Amino acid sequence: MGKDKKEYQIGTFSDSLGTGLANILSEDKIEIARKIVADDIKAIRQDVLEQINRLGELLKDEVGAIPRTEDLADWMFDKKKIWETGNTIPKITDKEIIQYAKEYVASLKMMIHQSGKPVKGELQVFQWSGPQEQLTALYNRLIMDGFIGSKTSLEAFSAIFSGCDISNIKEKIIWLKRGLNKRLNKKSISDFIDVLKENNLIVPISTPSHLLSILSISFRGIDSETKFTHSNLVKEESYSGYRMDFEKIATTLIM
Repeated sequence: MGKDKKEYQIGTFSDSLGTGLANILSEDKIEIARKIVADDIKAIRQDVLEQINRLGELLKDEVGAIPRTEDLADWMFDKKKIWETGNTIPKITDKEIIQYAKEYVASLKMMIHQSGKPVKGELQVFQWSGPQEQLTALYNRLIMDGFIGSKTSLEAFSAIFSGCDISNIKEKIIWLKRGLNKRLNKKSISDFIDVLKENNLIVPISTPSHLLSILSISFRGIDSETKFTHSNLVKEESYSGYRMDFEKIATTLIM
């Protein structure tokens, strides 16, 4: 995995980084890392608040809505590279604010559209491309490696990859991984799906808005529901700390 393609970000700097920080760092150093993350989040939120106060009315008039400060701060946090911390955190630019505002409005429109029960046949979940035995092997590996909870049944896991109408989904996949900010690591879920797609293990979803709906309906945290936005989707050089793990798992499935 080349550094030029998958540079880890502080925003997705997680409790694993692929092999488990507990196996690499002492608890004292992990606490120091958490303090760094907390300080960075505070600085980013202050910067975002100042810029929203400055540009809010313009965004409302030109784009259609003013993004929530916390959501925009989380988006900026996820964009940071691991060395962009403390005094080296870049200030948010007007271009970035406008970019996020457009994504925010698109996400709002999608959620409004999907707020009711999905129309039958309108939206399908992921379609697994291989045999059921291969999907079962993936399920067992994700439980063994601590990505999904053991309370997630094989039936529920298989349903997410059955290609069926999403309105038929009754049980969500319980995702366990969290970042150092102690929130559900949604970028790792997006990364997981992206790796499956890249390795032709699932049929790609037609549009980003459909993908967001499917992820929101299909996955949850161990103690909370979750909603996905465009900022949670992976992009080039914007991957989670679990990318190598997913690529290794995919390789074992297709060998």
